[in-house]
Amino acid sequence: MQGRILSKRYLLADEIGVGGMGSVYRATDLRTGGAVAVKIPHPFLAKDPAYQKRLQREAQIAASLYSPRVVRVIDLDTDEGTPFLVMEYVPGRTLADEMRERGALSVTDAVIVALEVARALDAAHQRGITHRDLKPANIKIVEGEVKVLDFGIARAEGLSVMSAQTAMLGTPEYCAPERAEGEGDIRADIYALGVMLYEMLVGHLPFSSTNTLALLRKHELEPPPPLPAEVPDEVAEVVEICLAKPPAERYQTPRELVTALVEVLRGVAPAGGALSDDPDALFHLSSTTPYPREEGSDTSQVRRTTGRRRTPAPAGGEPSG
Repeated sequence: MQGRILSKRYLLADEIGVGGMGSVYRATDLRTGGAVAVKIPHPFLAKDPAYQKRLQREAQIAASLYSPRVVRVIDLDTDEGTPFLVMEYVPGRTLADEMRERGALSVTDAVIVALEVARALDAAHQRGITHRDLKPANIKIVEGEVKVLDFGIARAEGLSVMSAQTAMLGTPEYCAPERAEGEGDIRADIYALGVMLYEMLVGHLPFSSTNTLALLRKHELEPPPPLPAEVPDEVAEVVEICLAKPPAERYQTPRELVTALVEVLRGVAPAGGALSDDPDALFHLSSTTPYPREEGSDTSQVRRTTGRRRTPAPAGGEPSG
């Protein structure tokens, strides 16, 4: 693909990512001279008329989504019958890269990343868009700021779900229990963010297995291992609510989660690090060092779960608690 020009405009360079939907290339827009990212679907998807129609509708919706925390969709075009998506090119490392190199993040940084991702989900939720594949590889850390990628393959609520032949419903390690059945709404994205927050705090996933079906069953049936005792109670409670098995026991909207994380951040931020009162202010990562442990501490000690669950939302009503 490198060196190929799509639609006489986009000069492909190196491949910078690959996933279940297709490959992403860094490219140059020959019309403007600027750098862009181009997502090209896998051939079995690109030739599917239903997929092409759906991609066009989703690209139009995603292009209307503007947030400083979301990588923008710029264009949708075709080249020799193959559709491709053009997105803002964001340099920098992914959250997955950071954790591979450093392990767990500090509590403050983990909460900041979760907050910024929750705000990106909130901006999308206001337009009826869910992400469906939230994971560290889709989070870019750019000069201390957080950007969420791949809303271009998100699903707009009310559109039909792709058939099993044309898509995989997310990444199993971050898959909410209800999504294993091909269902789910914004609360499944909140679950995935809970998995990410757990992973940022501990340095590994709450559930793992080399067998996909076994992994999905763990999400469905097993409680996550307790967090280390030094993780503050208020942070542990947010993780617990996000990872509740029944969707009705989680935060019901990203805005709810944003409110909880802002409150938590005020409690765990370093002294003197005053936070803006602007609810839409961008927070910056303070560090990427592991959360300090007391010398000689027994890291096998873990906290007990708080036991504070949300009261399930009544049918047709808002959740309480």
